[in-house]
Amino acid sequence: MDPINLQLLVSVATLFTGAVAAKFLDILYQKYINRPQGVGVNIDANPVLPILPTNNISMNIAFKQNTTVLDFDNLYAATVDIENLTDKDYDCFQFGVDFSGGDKVIYAEGTGKDRYQNISSVNNYDISNPIDKIDFVCKPFNKRDKYKVTVFFTLPCGSQSTSKIKILFNSQFKTIGQGTFGH
Repeated sequence: MDPINLQLLVSVATLFTGAVAAKFLDILYQKYINRPQGVGVNIDANPVLPILPTNNISMNIAFKQNTTVLDFDNLYAATVDIENLTDKDYDCFQFGVDFSGGDKVIYAEGTGKDRYQNISSVNNYDISNPIDKIDFVCKPFNKRDKYKVTVFFTLPCGSQSTSKIKILFNSQFKTIGQGTFGH
């Protein structure tokens, strides 16, 4: 083979190898960029009233909304902390808190670190019409932003412990550090 053809063959092989390597690196980069982003989640659920060791004594808490007053003896409070652990800022972030086993939400309230962080429920509910799934929207959801949701919920009659509380959100995110404490 003459030197010109050999040099041409080496040049073509080098270009081809470079193109394959560039495509491989691009695929790795795209997988890294489009990987599920992390959202920090912590759940803590505890009874609002102490659980008394005797059946002769009972305590109730009354909730009043407008003219409706309801008494609860099996009221729990769950605190859900959400933190943006991604490397991106989002205009909004929606997530859901799902209760199971007959647990029902009667009231929920979210807070951000200041007045520019807004978190609100997208569900319509009241104390006389409790629900088992509640959705929230955080606006904005910037890097390292933290939001807290306090949810008051009731247990079914005769139940002494909460069921599993699940946090759900878009599949582009993954949960980091999710747990249920005080359960």
